[in-house]
Amino acid sequence: MKTLFMNNRYATARSSFSASSDRRCLRSVAIAKERKKIASAAGFYSIRSRSSSSSSLMNVDYDEGRRRRSSSSSSSRSSSKSSRSNASSSSSSAYAKNEIERALEIVTNMFPIWILTGALLGLFKPEVVLPYAKSSIVTPALGIAMLGMGVTMDERSMQDVFTRRGSLRVLIGTGLQFSIMPLLGYFVGQFLNLDRSARLGLILVGCCPGGAASNVVAYLANANVSLSVALTTVSTAMAAIMTPLLTAKLMAPLLVVAAKNAPKAASIELDAMAMVISVAQVVVLPVIAGFSLKKVFPKQARIFAPICPPLAVGAVALICSSVIGKHSAQILSAGKEIVLAVIILHSLGFLFGFLGAKVFGFKNKDARTASIEVGMQNSALGVVLAAAHFAKDPMVAVVPAISATVHSCIGSLIAGYWRFQDLSLNNSKSASSGEIIFKF
Repeated sequence: MKTLFMNNRYATARSSFSASSDRRCLRSVAIAKERKKIASAAGFYSIRSRSSSSSSLMNVDYDEGRRRRSSSSSSSRSSSKSSRSNASSSSSSAYAKNEIERALEIVTNMFPIWILTGALLGLFKPEVVLPYAKSSIVTPALGIAMLGMGVTMDERSMQDVFTRRGSLRVLIGTGLQFSIMPLLGYFVGQFLNLDRSARLGLILVGCCPGGAASNVVAYLANANVSLSVALTTVSTAMAAIMTPLLTAKLMAPLLVVAAKNAPKAASIELDAMAMVISVAQVVVLPVIAGFSLKKVFPKQARIFAPICPPLAVGAVALICSSVIGKHSAQILSAGKEIVLAVIILHSLGFLFGFLGAKVFGFKNKDARTASIEVGMQNSALGVVLAAAHFAKDPMVAVVPAISATVHSCIGSLIAGYWRFQDLSLNNSKSASSGEIIFKF
C-alpha cells in the first residue's frame, strides 16, 4: 500500500515537472521569437536608414557631377568657340596669303607676254619708253632684281659653285661662251652672205659674253642661278682680254680686204677695270646682299621672296623695251637679212650651249644655265664698242642693238617653256600621288 502510494506520488511529480519544463520551453521559444521580431525590425530600420542616407549621398554626388559637367561643357564650348574663331581667322589669313602668292605666280609665268609687249611698245612707240630708258633707272632696276635673286638663292647651290666640281663647271661653261658664239657669229654671216658691216656686227656680238640680263632669265627659267652669276662674273672679267683678241682674229680678214690699215682698225681696247667694277656693282654685290639678308632675317626673306620673280620680270621687260626704244629707227631701217641673221645666231647659241653642256655631263638645271649664258650676250657692250671703234660705219652698231632685243625675247620664251615644263611635271607628280593642285 505504501509502495503504491510512493509510485503515484512519483508519477504525479514527474508529470508536474514535465509540464513545467514544457512551459519553460514554450516561454523560451516565445522569447526567442520575440527577440527575432525585434531584431528583424531593428535590422529593417537600419537598412532603410542606410539606404536612405546612401541615396541622399548619391543625389548629392549626382547634383555635384551635373554641375561639374555643365561647367566643363560650358567652358569647353567657350574654348571651342574661341579656337574655331582663331582657326577661322588664321585660315582666312592663310587663304588670302595663298591667293596673293598665286596671283604673283600667274604674273611671273606670263612674263614672255610682258617681254613681247615691252618689245613691241619700244619698237613702235619709243616715245613711251624713252623716259625710262635712262641708265639711272635701268641699272637700279636690274640691281633690285639681282637682290631678289640673292634672297631666293639656294645655299647648297651657292656652296656647290666653290667646290671642285662646281669650279670645273664654271670653267667648262666659260669655254662654251668664248667658243660657240664667236664661231657662230663668223659662220652665220658668211653662210648668209651678208655685207661687211653686218658680219662685223655679228662677230662683235658673238665675242661679248656676260650679260647681266642672263642671270634674271636663268632665275625665271628655274636654272642654277649661282652657276649663272659665277659664269657672268668670270666671263666678264675674261672679256677684257678675250673680246679684243677674238674680234681681232675673226675680223682681220674682213678688215684687211676693206683697207690697208685694217690691223689698226681691228685693235679694240677695253677698260678691264671699269667692266669688272660694273659687273660687281650690278650683279655680284646685290646677289651677296640678298643672300646675306636671307641668312640674317629669314622670316622677312620668306615674306619678300614671292615678290622677287615679278620684280625680275619687270626688270627684264624694262631693259628690253628701253634698248629697243633707243634703237627703234635703226632696227626698222635694217634689212630682214640682218634680223634673220641675229635670230639664227642666238637660237643656235641657245641650242649648242645646251647640247655642249649635256656632252660634258651637266645636269638639267646646269645645262639650262649654260644654254642661257651662251645664247644671251652682253649686247650693250657690243653697242659701246661699235660706237667707239666703228664710228664711220653706224650699221655695225645696229646689229648689237637688234641682238639685245632678240636674245631677250628668245631667252624669255625659252625660260617660259622650261618654267611651264616644270609646272606640268609637278602637277603630274601630284596627280599621280592623289593630290590635286591647280596652278597657272
